[in-house]
Amino acid sequence: MANSYTLFSFSVADVTDEERDWLRTELFEDHQDLDDEALEAFREKWGVDDEFDVSGVDHAFENGHLYLFSEDGGNPDIAANLIQRFLTRFRPDSAVGFEVAYTCDRPRPGEFGGAAYWVTARDVEVFSTMEWLMGKEKHVQQT
Repeated sequence: MANSYTLFSFSVADVTDEERDWLRTELFEDHQDLDDEALEAFREKWGVDDEFDVSGVDHAFENGHLYLFSEDGGNPDIAANLIQRFLTRFRPDSAVGFEVAYTCDRPRPGEFGGAAYWVTARDVEVFSTMEWLMGKEKHVQQT
């Protein structure tokens, strides 16, 4: 059996005390101790199902930076959603970009790839290497 991983790591610089306090609330920093009602509120807020592991997006605050990352199986859509909400509230004219790596511990076709996210207060754009390759293959088949 092969294990697949979704990896990402990025930071937001110059986080103010007000922004940090808001982020801590949004991130449910103490999610390990959430009761069922609070966990359900988290899942509803982020649009995830009952199988979602809230620890899939890790974070740290260091030297005025927010770091969002995954250890092995993170959810970059949740990270992008958080950043969009943050930008909307605090930095409406800013943008944050980050990359995602999809990898596997066995050499299995289709289990490796990547994506790039560009997040603004208005939009989240995702560029998938798999979609790009599929588009290239389709173009070759049509010619």
